[in-house]
Amino acid sequence: MNILGTNSLSVFQTDSRDKIDKISVHASDLANSKPHFLVAYDAANRNWAEVYRANLDRQQIFKGYDLPDRNGKGSFVASSYGTDVFFTRVVKGGIEVYGSQSETAVARYTMEDFGVVGLQDYPDPIFAVSEVLPRVGTSPAVRTAFLLSSGDWVLNLNGGYSWSRPEALSSPAAAAVARVSQTDTLAQELAAEAHSNAIAAYVHRLTRHVKDLEKLPDTLRRFLHMVHDSAVGPSADAENPESAVATADSYGFHKLAVVATKNGRLVALDTGNHGAVKWNVPRPDYTADKKWENIRLHTAPGGVIRLRSEDGTYVFNATTGKFLRKSTESKKAPELGKVAVRYQLVDGVLKGTYGPEGSVDLWTFTPSSGEKIVDVLHRPRHDPVASIGKVLGDRRVLYKYLNPNAVLVIATDDLSSILSTYVVDTVSGKVLTQSRHTGVDTTRPIPAVISENWFSYSYTSIAESRGSHLVISELYESSIPNDRGGLGAASNYSALQPSVVNNTDPYVASQSYQIVEEISHLTVSQTSQGITTRLLMAVLPQSNSIVGIPLTAIDPRRTVGKDPTSSEQSEGLTKYAPVLELDPKWYLNHKREVYGITDILTIPTVLESTSIVFAYGFDIFGTRVSPSFSFDVLGKEFNKVQMLITVAALAVGVLVVAPLVSSSSFLLFPFNRKPTEIYLRFITAISVLRMLTFR
Repeated sequence: MNILGTNSLSVFQTDSRDKIDKISVHASDLANSKPHFLVAYDAANRNWAEVYRANLDRQQIFKGYDLPDRNGKGSFVASSYGTDVFFTRVVKGGIEVYGSQSETAVARYTMEDFGVVGLQDYPDPIFAVSEVLPRVGTSPAVRTAFLLSSGDWVLNLNGGYSWSRPEALSSPAAAAVARVSQTDTLAQELAAEAHSNAIAAYVHRLTRHVKDLEKLPDTLRRFLHMVHDSAVGPSADAENPESAVATADSYGFHKLAVVATKNGRLVALDTGNHGAVKWNVPRPDYTADKKWENIRLHTAPGGVIRLRSEDGTYVFNATTGKFLRKSTESKKAPELGKVAVRYQLVDGVLKGTYGPEGSVDLWTFTPSSGEKIVDVLHRPRHDPVASIGKVLGDRRVLYKYLNPNAVLVIATDDLSSILSTYVVDTVSGKVLTQSRHTGVDTTRPIPAVISENWFSYSYTSIAESRGSHLVISELYESSIPNDRGGLGAASNYSALQPSVVNNTDPYVASQSYQIVEEISHLTVSQTSQGITTRLLMAVLPQSNSIVGIPLTAIDPRRTVGKDPTSSEQSEGLTKYAPVLELDPKWYLNHKREVYGITDILTIPTVLESTSIVFAYGFDIFGTRVSPSFSFDVLGKEFNKVQMLITVAALAVGVLVVAPLVSSSSFLLFPFNRKPTEIYLRFITAISVLRMLTFR
């Protein structure tokens, strides 16, 4: 060590028992602080430090004292108050504070863990900042913020947990949504019974029923809580915050959004409890020098999460986050007699193949000369179709062109600034429809989505109509209502032999809109049955927002150059306008700003009217959307108390009248008992209803 401006040199011997991985120096950044500093050492399994003091008058540096060894990694930080210098040490098990003048700790706080909810391991503190405020007659006040190797920021105030933030979520690599419910658990239990002998299955079922009886008191308590909330409204239950989650789960809102981060963590967020961290686990063989990229995350039957990476597949329990196994999966060849048609992009050419491992080429699709394929999109895995046609205002029907094998191909020509889109049938390789745009900035994002019988994409134009454009197209079997086109007269149809039926190409209705800013990502909302009106959700990076555009607002059948007729108005059609104004009610994030969103997941719920939206990127954002409003849930204005009173009064009335009806002495018509019963029931119902409807 050297004091600047002098020729003096001080040399000290370091501890050489272990290989030192890291050496760091910590000193106060205030000019009036004492020239005291700390040198910290990190080895594989321990950490320690040395405190040094500089005597500027004598131009000497000497060691003050040593901080003892601690197991694992540690984090050190220097702070000052006036001229006094303090050193704060964060290690597994606690926080220690030392003054630079003495080796005796001025404050020591013990922590069994770091207070972070959901952690399944004990991470290391890797960075810290601290403030120390001396107090007369007692230990100093200490506020310490430290970063854990799990990616969590934690604030500790005088040894007590204050708050934590899962900052690892700012670098997601992939995400998936899993539902952990009693229905899934019961299915697993029944599957286990089905694959065992009769005696073992009986014992298993008996054990399961005994466990269910143990849960009976808690089930009754939740039931009474739900009845109370339904009658008089939800109550604030501070002692049991999970009660709201239990109620939400009955509607399918209680799901786990699992995010895989680039620093090797898997974090599960509870969508039914405001995104609370359910569990946070590391990848078993993760090292800091290897980032977790180019991975895919998806849910699988049996309540597990599968994470596919370049070095294998990692399987985790979706409920607890427990690591189950790692495997190197190989592709399984289809069984004999079953032909698997698939498609893949190879060297810029889209190929359709079949047979084991795709050994036989079926068709090849190549875009126009000079163009290259930049994206191939298929329909969502869950894409239910509630109706095969669109009912017009005059009650006629336009039949949708529904092809589950259709994909949307995006191709660009960078030299000519051309964008081309193709809808290709992946069974036959036939191009169903195509479009071409000139004057396109191909360096900007070109997001797209395909669903049901429509597709949409956006691009940035550098031609006369500069700006961002949104295009939507719908495919129908025929342009004539109540007509099935070439498919109408066919008893069967083969995509491999389309010549059997004449003119089976779909009719395409398309319109383009100019929007206020660029779109970086497109997706569509999903519900369980596909009945609810869908939203085209777009990420707007310039305003850091997410907007949900109703498909009715961008219907490609909007009238051009004339006002819609009364029949068209009944369909919800309006006059076409080339500029699409974004309604403030369409913004899903409202006043919040969401930065760096790279993908949006939409998840159906039990309620057909509602779906969950989970967006991730630099920020994490989740919400619920109801495009057609909550038509399957009773509104707040519904008088549930009066309904319960009515049902109770009717029940009492039936109990009172039943003995009179059954008594042979109480008869208005002596020749027949049945008319008497009908008469009494009618009079009782009318009386009760008049009594209840006193308004």
